[in-house]
Amino acid sequence: MATSLVYRITGVFGVLSAFVLIVNAFRRLEVISPSGLVRGLSPLAEAFGLLLLVGVYLRHAPRIGRLGLAGFALNAIGLAGVAGIEYILNFVYSVLPRAQVAALQDGSAGTAIVVTSMVFLAGVVLFGLSLVRSDAPNAAVALYVLGCGLIALRGVLPEAGLQVGLLAAAAGSAWLGLSLFREAGRTAADRSRVLPA
Repeated sequence: MATSLVYRITGVFGVLSAFVLIVNAFRRLEVISPSGLVRGLSPLAEAFGLLLLVGVYLRHAPRIGRLGLAGFALNAIGLAGVAGIEYILNFVYSVLPRAQVAALQDGSAGTAIVVTSMVFLAGVVLFGLSLVRSDAPNAAVALYVLGCGLIALRGVLPEAGLQVGLLAAAAGSAWLGLSLFREAGRTAADRSRVLPA
């Protein structure tokens, strides 16, 4: 598959991830109704974000070295885990009595959520630090790291912190996605100049 197509596809998923993050923020603010469809969209932010992450890593891998690889791996594992957490929060915890949710949180389910969140946080920070060495847009990376970091810390932050995190992560994801889309155009143009007519 052509590199430009990979960048284009993963860039689109970055924008889709941003859209779902914004929907999640508006749902939590009660601007939109928390219907089954809206709740069902929630885990897609992480699924789409995982595909964006692949594109960003492939684009910048030559410059970010082992730190980038470690950050990418932890970030990817964390995103997959956070998608699972979103399913639990939206389809399990939301229909259980509060006492039962509290009991689950005090047990192994709560521990798993905390560990997953810390893996996600570590991956986001390491990947963000590695991208400083690349030509990725620094402001986009900063928004992504800030937003995802706040999302990872949702268990200890007030609701306002999570809201800021969702919106910052949306802005960073959209920006990174659009930068991949632009890179796809440059890569395709470079290939057309190299290939014989």
